[in-house]
Amino acid sequence: MAARFPILFLTGLLFAADGLAFAGGRPQQKGVRKMESHVDSIPNANCPFAISLAVLEGPGLRLSMRNQSANPHAYLSDASLQPSLLLIHGEDGKGYAPRDDRKIKKRNTIPEEEDYKTLPPGATDTVYEAGFEREGAGYTLKWGPFLYQGLTPGKYRVRAGWRSALNAWRDPDTGKQGKMSGLWMGKTESNEAVVVLP
Repeated sequence: MAARFPILFLTGLLFAADGLAFAGGRPQQKGVRKMESHVDSIPNANCPFAISLAVLEGPGLRLSMRNQSANPHAYLSDASLQPSLLLIHGEDGKGYAPRDDRKIKKRNTIPEEEDYKTLPPGATDTVYEAGFEREGAGYTLKWGPFLYQGLTPGKYRVRAGWRSALNAWRDPDTGKQGKMSGLWMGKTESNEAVVVLP
């Protein structure tokens, strides 16, 4: 198998001084707990997708994506190359910035054509889900390449941001390269979920 060649790209997921500069609706399923509070997803008139953050038993989080347009749309489904990023705030307003494991691990940096998924109109897909893990007196959360640490018991407000920034692909065997035609590029943000860590 031929080796993949790295490319540089901008994720668009950047921490700002007072939060995150990032940049829907999946029916509730077994194991999904109703959120204590939420606000509607931030509208993006040009975005064909709506992303929705749900609180799971455990507790945990699930991020879903729904095609809210009248046409099929593809997106890159890869938790490392194009991850969603969580903005977590405690009751005291403190924000929790994650460690990005992509900075310390070798990884492929260009997707294959099959890494792109197509959602029909009205269809929903799970972008990512994970549970909070006990660590000493607190919790950690591994969300794709991001590790959130030092979360003590309490209530947290959480949003997710996701940016579509890649449309290229490369076949690792043949070296053939291409771009996904008509792929939407931009950023969007989820509703706000409230998580209680016991």
